[in-house]
Formats: sequence, structure tokens, C-alpha cells
Amino acid sequence: MMEQTVASALRLLRDGQAACVVLRDGELVRAETGRGVTPMIRLYEDGALQGAYVVDKIVGKAAAMLMTLGGVSGCYALTVSRAALGWFSGHGIPVEYEVCAEYIVNRTGDGICPMEQTVKELTDPSEALTALKQKIAELRKGSKP
Repeated sequence: MMEQTVASALRLLRDGQAACVVLRDGELVRAETGRGVTPMIRLYEDGALQGAYVVDKIVGKAAAMLMTLGGVSGCYALTVSRAALGWFSGHGIPVEYEVCAEYIVNRTGDGICPMEQTVKELTDPSEALTALKQKIAELRKGSKP
């Protein structure tokens, strides 16, 4: 049953209908759209991650820290970074993935994702949440004319 639900979630991701999907008790309970870690922050703030299994397109350390903060039971990622794998492993969260990347690449494809960079040295998920929100605000401010 769970494999069927994961397959349905993966279809939503691959069809561009969701950025991440929350499963609970073998049911698809929520699909979130958006870019970067913003959908994961929304899921965390709504309390949707507690005990959930998350299926996500791209999971770097930033998303992994948010999932830990939210209390996920596990994760399936299309792409995961080495740092995220290390984080999950260190916190006893099972993760399955299709591709492991050295790091998550930024949107222009020429360096590390700013969210990954923001949490690179952090070890406290609550600190990571604060730092990520600040970085997102900073990036949004910089992109407006």
C-alpha cells in the first residue's frame, strides 16, 4: 500500500504538480507547490510534518533539517545531497533516494544552493529555520527592483 502511495506522490512531482508530498498512514495528505525550501517551511509551520513520510524532488541539508524539526518518520527524494544523507543518518531518519549529489546546485547552475550554504555549518534545526527565513527574505529583497 505504501509503495503505491509513494508511486502516486512521485507522479505528482514528476508531472510538476507538486514540489513535495506528505504521506501519513499510507494516505496522501498534502501536496505542496513552490520553489526551494519554502514549501518545507510551510509544511513545518502548519504542523504537517509530524510523523509524516515526505516525498520530495530535491533534499539538501536545509530541507533535511526542517524535516527533522518537524518530526518526519522518513523521506524519499528524487535527488539528495551528501550533507542531507549525513544529517538523516545522524538523526535516525530513514531515507530513500534516486540520485545522490555532492551538493545541491543553485538555480543558475554555477555553484552551491544558497539554502545549503546557509545551513552548512549549523547543527541546530531551530537555528537553521531562523537562518533560512532570513536568507529567503534577503534574497527576495535583493530580487525586487
